[in-house]
Order: sequence, then C-alpha cells, then structure tokens
Amino acid sequence: MYIPEKFKIEDEQLIHQFIQTNPFATVISTINDKVQATHMPIDQFQNGNYYGHIAKHNPQSNISDSQEVLVIFTGPHAYITNDVRFRHYSSYMEL
Repeated sequence: MYIPEKFKIEDEQLIHQFIQTNPFATVISTINDKVQATHMPIDQFQNGNYYGHIAKHNPQSNISDSQEVLVIFTGPHAYITNDVRFRHYSSYMEL
C-alpha cells in the first residue's frame, strides 16, 4: 500500500497503541485472483503476533501463513443516520 512519506508512521509503540484502541480491521487478500475482504476485530498475543477469527465458510479462512494480506485499521467511527447527514449537508446536496 502506498503511504506518502509525510504520513508514514514507523513508531511501533504508537502503531500497537492505535490497534489496541481501534481493533476493528478490514483484512484484504486475493483468492484465485479475486480480491476478498473481511471486517473483523484483531487482538494481540503475548508474543506480539496479531490474530483474528474468520468463519470456517469464509473464503479467507484458507489463507496460508505465507500469503501476503493487507490489514487496514481505521480510527473511531460510528453510524450517522440519514436524518443527521441530510440536516447537516442539505445545503450541499441536491435532494
């Protein structure tokens, strides 16, 4: 994943703290040349490795240990109802 130098974070402690605070991630991989993505909580073992649970019937459950995957953690988020969104942005949207 391309990350501009200006936004790159390499402080391991800061990265671990962010993941602990925001453990919900999107795991992205390819299976038979098709992109697959799964939303899931990620946790950390005592040895520092990360893990998560994928349902047995999910195509990503067969990812091998040697396969490269992309895991995206985002910051805090919440659902915003249409009522709030339209009230706030109505001057910017054609309804």
